Amino acid sequence: CVQRLTQAQIEAKNAWVRGTDVEKAADARVAIPDAAIETACAQACPTDAIIFGDRNDPTSRVAAAQRRDRSYEMLEELNVKARTKYLAKVRNPAVPHAAEAGHGGGHGDGASGPGDDHAHSEAGQHS
Repeated sequence: CVQRLTQAQIEAKNAWVRGTDVEKAADARVAIPDAAIETACAQACPTDAIIFGDRNDPTSRVAAAQRRDRSYEMLEELNVKARTKYLAKVRNPAVPHAAEAGHGGGHGDGASGPGDDHAHSEAGQHS
């Protein structure tokens, strides 16, 4: 990781040095473009769960991820200003019409399940 970070810094500085004097005066800070650095762990992660970038740039992927509702910091309640943020895992996504299924998905489905051993009246009411 350190080698890739250093390589990106060197390339950005070299590009800045090769720039014109007008460009150098306009941008005294050597900026590394978003997504110019891809660490080995980020490259190996098949789910793109690891991203790096400039938190101060509102257009970067990191800043966008940290604005999500799922974003949190460790020990945030103690006002610890950690640089690493996490996204909470979505464990139970909303399944449409799941509440309507009830036990067994409705009577007469041919499947017996919990709660199918109770009786019904002729009118279909539970007894």
